Amino acid sequence: MVLEVRVDAPATYVQRRCARPWDTAILVLGTLSGVSVPTASRTTLAPMKLDIRTIPHNEQRYDTAGDYYEEGGTTNFRISKLGDSRYEQLVLIHELVEYFLVKLAGIPLSKIDEFDKSFESDMYIEDGLLFEENWGEPGDSPQSPYYRQHQMASIVERMCAFFFNVKWVDYDGAVLNLEYGTTTGEAESSEEG
Repeated sequence: MVLEVRVDAPATYVQRRCARPWDTAILVLGTLSGVSVPTASRTTLAPMKLDIRTIPHNEQRYDTAGDYYEEGGTTNFRISKLGDSRYEQLVLIHELVEYFLVKLAGIPLSKIDEFDKSFESDMYIEDGLLFEENWGEPGDSPQSPYYRQHQMASIVERMCAFFFNVKWVDYDGAVLNLEYGTTTGEAESSEEG
């Protein structure tokens, strides 16, 4: 899906151009992100073109379930295939919220990429339980340049999981089971509800 977001768009533009609920959500997030705040100017986020795709996990730029980057005037969002569209939508929601908050805070995406690619978590499994001696995700580390933005995006993601009728433990397990170098996510879909 490619969606052009116009921050100066009147309400009629939103109603006419956004046939699907998530299109409206993306447009609203883009519009709200353009609000003037002390750390960023309105021009930081407007106007923009978003390119959102689900891809095999091994096609990510590095080992991550969701990624965003800017290239040629387009903001690209790449979400690993997880076998359940709700899971993929949750990753996308997290990445969208995090991206807009990062832009508003004036954090260069290059700093995020550098931190994420160099981050190593000492995770291990013992007796079927996952243990972490470090932080699980780069954004969860207090040393992360986008720690606050990641935490806010995680809150929104968890709220949406509730409304999507997704059990967090199942979703989190599907994300953790992604193996970099595989062609698709091996997650089982959770259809309880």
